[in-house]
Parts: sequence; structure tokens; C-alpha cells
Amino acid sequence: MRYLKKVVVVLLTLVIFFDMLAIVFSFFTKNRLLNEKVYFEVLKRNGVYKLISKEASEELKKFIEEKKIKGFMVEEYIDESFVEANVNRLIYGFIDYFTKTEGEIPRISLSLDKELINKVDDYYIKQGKTLSDKEIKVLEKLGTEINSVVEDKINVKFAEEIERNEALVLARDVINNLYKNLNFYIFILLAGLSTLFFMTNYRGFKILSLELFVSGMFLAIPFYTLYYTRYFSLLKIDEAVIKDILYELLNSFSLYIANAGLVFVIISIPIYYIYRMYKTR
Repeated sequence: MRYLKKVVVVLLTLVIFFDMLAIVFSFFTKNRLLNEKVYFEVLKRNGVYKLISKEASEELKKFIEEKKIKGFMVEEYIDESFVEANVNRLIYGFIDYFTKTEGEIPRISLSLDKELINKVDDYYIKQGKTLSDKEIKVLEKLGTEINSVVEDKINVKFAEEIERNEALVLARDVINNLYKNLNFYIFILLAGLSTLFFMTNYRGFKILSLELFVSGMFLAIPFYTLYYTRYFSLLKIDEAVIKDILYELLNSFSLYIANAGLVFVIISIPIYYIYRMYKTR
């Protein structure tokens, strides 16, 4: 009977250990990994919206000059706020994809073709002219091309590759479970601790203290190492802006997890002293 009790305690200890890790990563997923505000702030700090709007405007101006389109001013449509709104829509879409709210990664679809026809029509009216059906068809075709010019700058070109990548599909399942099951993990932790203390009495404080210390070190040591050694700055990416964004995101993710581990280690100390207090009674 005593042997069986020890086995049950060991199993409970393992369940609690992994459940604690699951809780940390669940909080991380909700507050960092799938928090759209984190990405908005990083993109803004690194000037991504401004860069994309500049590149898209230049491409579109070149296109309009080549096609000799009159009455359509790029500056009225392709500015930083326009790009920010559409890039943010993509980020929301990515988050919905990883939480399985959506079945696929979205692609931005613009309506600049309609704006083009309206603006050119207004321009013609001011000149005392009207657009013929043939001219409207030409503008519709040009509008489709204009949409493509801008959409290519905003859309994530590797979206289809992500959807087909088996490793990322598996990661999506894991992330989705972490995101949605926080309450379940907390319930398991409370049930496990209740059973542990019921079976071990005050010695449960010693086991809990050890659990917190080990899981805390398990999180803190590797992730603080990644953060303070600036490991992610070694990423081999040609695009400087993308590299800076990834570095900032991965570094902040590492620090979040490492700090959670440090909190566990700190909490383990008073819990151990509670055990010592009970033991010396």
C-alpha cells in the first residue's frame, strides 16, 4: 500500500510539473503570442507601415505614369494609415487562423479599381466629357492591375506555404489548445494539488516548493540565456527590417517566459519555509 502511494505521488508530481508549464505557455500564448497589440507596436516601432506605404506608392505611381492615367492621385489612397489598416487586418487574420476561428490565412483584397473608375470619371466630367463603355472596361482592367500592385506589397506571399507546412499545422494545433484550455489547466493544477496535500499532508509544501523551483529553473535558465546572449540577432535574414522585427518579437517572448520562470523560483522559497515551519512544530 505504501509503495502504491509513492507511485501515485510521483505520478501526481509529474502531472503537476507539466501542468505548470502548460499554464505558463497558455498565459504566454494569450498575452504575447496571439496578442495583436504586441505585433502592432513592433511593426510601428520598426517603421513597417511607413516603409510599405512608400514602396507601394512608388510602384503605383510608376504604373500610373506608364499607363498615362489622369485624375487618380496615389497620395489620396496609399498612405501610412491605409497600409496600417490593411496590415492589421492581416494580423487579425493570422491570429484567427492559429486559434482556428478561420480555416485559412486571409489575403487582403482591395477596392482601388472602383476608386480609380470614380476618380477618372470625375476628372472627365470636369473636362466636359463622359467615359465610354470601352474606356470603362480598360479602366476596370487597369484597376485590377492596380489592386495587384498594392496587394503584392501588403499580402504575406508565403501564406500558402504556411498552410501546407505539416510542422506549422501541428504547431497550430498546439497553440490552439494552449490558447483555449487555460481554465482546464488551472482546474487540473488545483485538483492535483488537493490530492497531493490530501495524500502527503504538510510534506505537500516541500513537493510543491520543489516543483516550482525545478519548473522555474527549467524556464528561466534557457530563456534568459537566449535573451541575454542576443541569440536571435544571429538569425540569417537578408531583409534588415524583417530581421529586426523577428529579433524584437523573439527576444520579448523569451523574456516573458524567463520572467515567469523567475516568479516560480521566488514563490518556491516561502513555500519551502512553510514546510520547514510545519516540520519543526
